[in-house]
Amino acid sequence: PYTSGKKLNIGNININSICINSNNPLFDVSNNNIKLTSLSLLADNHDVHVICLTETWLRDSIPDANLKIPNFNHVNRKDRRDGCEGVAIFARNDTTSTSIILNSTLEIACSKVSYAQSHVYVCSLYRPPNRILSSCNEFNDKFKKVHL
Repeated sequence: PYTSGKKLNIGNININSICINSNNPLFDVSNNNIKLTSLSLLADNHDVHVICLTETWLRDSIPDANLKIPNFNHVNRKDRRDGCEGVAIFARNDTTSTSIILNSTLEIACSKVSYAQSHVYVCSLYRPPNRILSSCNEFNDKFKKVHL
């Protein structure tokens, strides 16, 4: 529980492709990306500390340095090899965050985020429409291990 009177605000957005041309590994999405700019404005307007994204459509070839959102420093991503779907977590500069590695077939990124002398575990999970609901059981099993 947060006893300091400060609250941690978390936003979740289906971004439906964070970059305009994710097929080009040299493309720097931060230079001219309306979606990253919009995320920054949204986070500022609503005092968001953590942004969770689904359907990022990123590839491993795009470095985290190309995904800059002003005032956010931590990026935790799980991309698919084919560049489809994928998830990400961005944490603001005034938080301390650590990526949690999960060996999972799920499209899930988890981070431990500390703010105002407390911490929470934040996960961004995408379950494609064609994925069976039993994947939720896998998530519960993985999350229990993280939380312990």
